[in-house]
Amino acid sequence: MAEVLSIISISAFIIFGALLFLTIVLAIKFNIPKIIGDLSGHTAKKSIEHIREKNEKTGKKPFKPSIINVNRGKVTENMDTDILSDGTEVLSNVTDILERTDELTTQSAVRFTIVKEVVLIHTDEVI
Repeated sequence: MAEVLSIISISAFIIFGALLFLTIVLAIKFNIPKIIGDLSGHTAKKSIEHIREKNEKTGKKPFKPSIINVNRGKVTENMDTDILSDGTEVLSNVTDILERTDELTTQSAVRFTIVKEVVLIHTDEVI
């Protein structure tokens, strides 16, 4: 009986060693640390820090607004808000309260066609 248990024990250790080796090989082949970094956001955080350090050292920024955008100025401004007695916020003085009408208006059917479709693909390729 002891010999049988010894054989089972040795074969279990051999199987464990083989599976451990296979696990390490597959982790290296599938680049598991990189996948974990992508899923946890650690890789993106490192990339952002690297870009910020590069911008601080060189002073060159990859994005610069065009002359038209600089001349135009800010597109958005702060909105003035007033709060009415019932808690409703008026975003501007042009806002009117809509009246409820029970009549439904019928409109002709309008057809839409997709002119351009944007597809995002995650890849490591740099264009």
